Amino acid sequence: MRQITNLKLTHKEGVSCSFELLKRCRDTAFYQFSYTSQEEEVPAEVTVQWRIPSVSIFSTWNPMTRFERALRTVYTAGIRSESRMNFSAPMQTLIGADGKNVLTFAVSDAVTPLTINTQIYEEGMDMMCQITFFTRPMEIQKHYEAVVRIDFSDIPYYEAIEAVENWWSTECGMTPAKVPEAAKEALYSTWYSYHHDITEEAVVEQCRKAAAMGMKTVILDAGWQMKKEGDPRYGDWKAYNPAVNGLTDMVEKIHGFGMKFVLWFSVPFISKEAEVWSRLGEYVLDDTPGRRWYCLDPRYAQVREYLAEVYEEAIRQWNLDGLKLDFIDSFQLGEYAKREDPRRDYESLEEAEERLLCDISARVKRVNPDIMLEFRQAYIGPKARETGNMLRVSDCPNDALFNRVGLIDLRLLSGRTAIHSDMIGWNQEETPQGCARQLIAVLFGVPQISVRIEELREEQRAALQFYLDFWNANKEILLDGKLIPLNPEMNYSVVEARGENSAIVVCCGKNDIRSEKDWDVYTIVNGSGETRIFLEYEGEEYPAEITIYDCMGKAAAQSSGTIKHGLNSWKIPECGMAVLKKDS
Repeated sequence: MRQITNLKLTHKEGVSCSFELLKRCRDTAFYQFSYTSQEEEVPAEVTVQWRIPSVSIFSTWNPMTRFERALRTVYTAGIRSESRMNFSAPMQTLIGADGKNVLTFAVSDAVTPLTINTQIYEEGMDMMCQITFFTRPMEIQKHYEAVVRIDFSDIPYYEAIEAVENWWSTECGMTPAKVPEAAKEALYSTWYSYHHDITEEAVVEQCRKAAAMGMKTVILDAGWQMKKEGDPRYGDWKAYNPAVNGLTDMVEKIHGFGMKFVLWFSVPFISKEAEVWSRLGEYVLDDTPGRRWYCLDPRYAQVREYLAEVYEEAIRQWNLDGLKLDFIDSFQLGEYAKREDPRRDYESLEEAEERLLCDISARVKRVNPDIMLEFRQAYIGPKARETGNMLRVSDCPNDALFNRVGLIDLRLLSGRTAIHSDMIGWNQEETPQGCARQLIAVLFGVPQISVRIEELREEQRAALQFYLDFWNANKEILLDGKLIPLNPEMNYSVVEARGENSAIVVCCGKNDIRSEKDWDVYTIVNGSGETRIFLEYEGEEYPAEITIYDCMGKAAAQSSGTIKHGLNSWKIPECGMAVLKKDS
């Protein structure tokens, strides 16, 4: 296997650090990083650095890469990824032009603040790999250990990433939360369609229509806790908005449609107008004057107890099926919060956040063991997944590209956790193809829809209904089949999900695909912008019934034919699909 060279540890005087090989398993090595100081103290930064030859490395991947996948040099700070309890995850992958793994490395600790970096070292064209521990203040301690997993396996990059998730979930003890079946159902969200302008009548009517279209859950987003616009009342979490009439009747009516009800909360925020400010206003992370709201400090037991109690009581009072726990990544340690205070029972913000989420999970599951808990990028790491069982792409309104990339990024590292799209909405003048393109972008996750259904034009509604029906009929393959996202450096130009006898492939940026199996049902979705799709088939020819649909589900062509060895092609309308059924 390849070897790391030029190993270097950088740390302050008076500290002893080591990076020792623990074991090798085929092409994967495990190293023990150890830190020991002479006395109890807040650890200062320690950097572990090594090199590998930069041979056949074409692009990079980490959980928050987004669109920055190229290689970068030491002089441009490389490709740097942060990781801490409420942000991302501690791993990075180097990928060849053939889509194979060149190097994937990961850390066993997803709570401690650290950074991972890869950068081209010009002298010799080596790839410099670097992990810097303790990048934010931690608990006072004398000794620390973590395991670093370094994988040189010659396997598809997505399998190397999957192996990291499996390592975290098993050997590192970060077991993901149970995923209730309701978390894998298409849902309606009020955010883009209504923002704060919600009323019981409007939401109930939308849910009636949404349920008829095949959506099984609603998320009532911000606005229910406001007395009026501009007066958010963060912190009390009471149904101040008179238009929601206390929530109880609304939840009951929506349950009557067979839908689940999830309620939005902004976890850290507290405003001075809130009744609870008199109790908790001194326990905040920032005291900058003039702000409309502040972030509570979870290092205080009073804060953690209050928040856990709020969510438990909300579920009991309103008979909720889930919580959208927003803005967890807003917990930030400012200068004000670094002052000494003996009333705190934690000094590490990250460890306090971990305790907070554990407390919340325990409390709410006492009421409802199948509670849905939605988290949003970037708090999507293995520790966050111990609590959150729904992870959503961060806000990207009307942006199909961002939604697709964010969703596939999440799928790659999240195992069986339910992955949701950002809410889908569009301009009233959008074409049906434009509507369909947004739905195609998120087929491999759970779609969240946020449009005013009664305002949709006929063709827009037809496109939405067609792809909702398709998703509902095929969600087992789309969500739980083997995911094969090709060309990450091209923002996943082709993505495929394979079941036992059926497969679904989406052409996102390329209009040519490959297959080697005579699937019973093979569905090709054309999200490429082209109208001609080419299939290079590598197996033995077979007869098939071929049906081609436009983006609104209307059959554009139907024929019997042969899927021949070699090149096949079909004219598929923009954002339509071809369904190839093997003729037995």
